[in-house]
Amino acid sequence: MITSPSLYDIGKVGQNEVMDFHKETEETRRSVTIIVIGLDNSGKSVLVEAIQRLLPSRMGSCMKSELTTLLLDDYEVSIYDLNGDTKGQEIWPNYYAQAHGLVFVLDSSDFSRMPEVKFILTRLLSDERVAGKPILL
Repeated sequence: MITSPSLYDIGKVGQNEVMDFHKETEETRRSVTIIVIGLDNSGKSVLVEAIQRLLPSRMGSCMKSELTTLLLDDYEVSIYDLNGDTKGQEIWPNYYAQAHGLVFVLDSSDFSRMPEVKFILTRLLSDERVAGKPILL
């Protein structure tokens, strides 16, 4: 005589599979850190907000407003939107070592600030903690 499993047994099996999948997904997810830098009013926050709108269901929330965490396939991507004023630029180097990549945002219509952009970008590229890391301009 063939017996079919009870609904309780089916639910229990399904629940275990979900828990195993969740555990497996957490264990295999790789962390990636990206920092978004550039002068103040260059569009850094606008860029990060646009990314958040594109991936609303995958965005994790965090207490730090400069940190956005996205879950993309097998990756947990942490995006740091760093302040671009003079005081904020002083802390950028604290993030270079942990970053896997950098995004440098500049306002191409703000010609008056291009000498400042050139100086800051030159300083960034000469930092040994940035050497070998991808940079998107």
